[in-house]
Amino acid sequence: MIILVYTKYCKDTIQDNIGESEYSYYYVLQRFLPILKEVGKVVELRDPMKEVDDLYAKAKFDGESCVFLCFSAPHNQFLDLLCPSIAVFAWEYDSIPNEYWGEDPRSNWVEVLKKMGSAITHSEHSVAVVKKELGNSYPIISCPAPIYKFTEKCKKQSDSNHQFTLDTTKEHIDSKTIDFQKESPSISLNKRFEVTHLLLQRWSHEVVEDILPRYFYRFLRNTYLLAGTSIARSVRFFTGKQNLASKSLNITPNKEKELITGIIYTSILNVFDSRKNVHDMLSAFVSALGDKEDATLIVKTPITGGDYFFREMILGYLRKLPPFRCRILVLAYYLEKGDYSKLIESTSFYVNTSYGEGQCLPLMEYLSSGIPAIAPKATALEDYINEENSFVLSTAASPTYWQHDERKAIRTVHHRPDWYAIVEAFKESYKVTKEDQIRYRRMSENALQSMKSHAEASLIRDRLKRFLKQQMTESTN
Repeated sequence: MIILVYTKYCKDTIQDNIGESEYSYYYVLQRFLPILKEVGKVVELRDPMKEVDDLYAKAKFDGESCVFLCFSAPHNQFLDLLCPSIAVFAWEYDSIPNEYWGEDPRSNWVEVLKKMGSAITHSEHSVAVVKKELGNSYPIISCPAPIYKFTEKCKKQSDSNHQFTLDTTKEHIDSKTIDFQKESPSISLNKRFEVTHLLLQRWSHEVVEDILPRYFYRFLRNTYLLAGTSIARSVRFFTGKQNLASKSLNITPNKEKELITGIIYTSILNVFDSRKNVHDMLSAFVSALGDKEDATLIVKTPITGGDYFFREMILGYLRKLPPFRCRILVLAYYLEKGDYSKLIESTSFYVNTSYGEGQCLPLMEYLSSGIPAIAPKATALEDYINEENSFVLSTAASPTYWQHDERKAIRTVHHRPDWYAIVEAFKESYKVTKEDQIRYRRMSENALQSMKSHAEASLIRDRLKRFLKQQMTESTN
């Protein structure tokens, strides 16, 4: 079997697009590639409209079966291909788009999935939502991203003595080094000018790039940036003030390395994505553990260093919180594989306070390393979060819109965790780590076992192999 695979970003473009729409599908595909290579011959594509049908015709001529797996949301699928195509996507809401809007016929997921004939998603929640619209007989399965290595996190020393090495020369925000009085916001002509400049840059990236041919867009963008930079330099020369766009996130980068010890909570999310609910997480952490100097919350975000809006959003929110002695550390730089593994090893609890998840790969990775969690048991997390491996957050349904619907029409719900439940989970988890190592180790072991039964690579491989074989058989009949 020949398996053609595609996702929007590749290894050459992912670093420049972390945080953009659908960037996470790249990492999901990387998880799937090893088992797909055990199932058939894998060909990675960059331009499906030009490549898929030619490869399909060649495979058919050679007497081989061929299928195209597109790791992307249904509204980004490639329709009218001759090759059997299957959408591989994540979904977190309680309904899928079942109506048209705009000028794109793919906005109606129900019709897209009907036309494609089958789908693969990453949770039983998503399977149920799709079948609610297309019927129980619709061919769709849940295949979470495979997890390959399970390393039980049981240390000889007390589990409360975790430590993380912070590289203070890289972009980050550290509440321990911030003087909130000096960091108070100020408005000036220079600041207004540079904010406008940055907003125009963002607008050009998000809108103009989609309208103009790529080569013309790049020419205009480079011309604008050069002009904007020259003007900004002139303003700085006359005002004597620093360019906001280049202002470092580091408040006091006096050291190269700093060792952070104690009880460490970690969350990996895009702080600009309101669905991730970072504000509730930060305020609940301070409310629960504000007087605990050995408690640290590390938020790893895919925002590139020096982003003015990111810096102001985080600092602006921290200013509003009551005084606290616990530590909040926001990392805005890329972690290499080895450093990412060290962050996992340093973590006492992983924290998820989102309104919904399609699968949450970071949470799965931490659980598979024996790290217990604070998380809601809702949407995709229903498959693997339980009272044995996590402090489970109660949630309430709240009306909202599908994330890509520019109309923001209320058509579905998401599940917001109860803020008081987050506070209590932080308090209880801190107490357990300090006073009940037996329970902590039991939660760690259960986290490991839950991931083995949910996303062990061989289980996902066999499930996927059966499904693809069945779909190939039906497509030839």
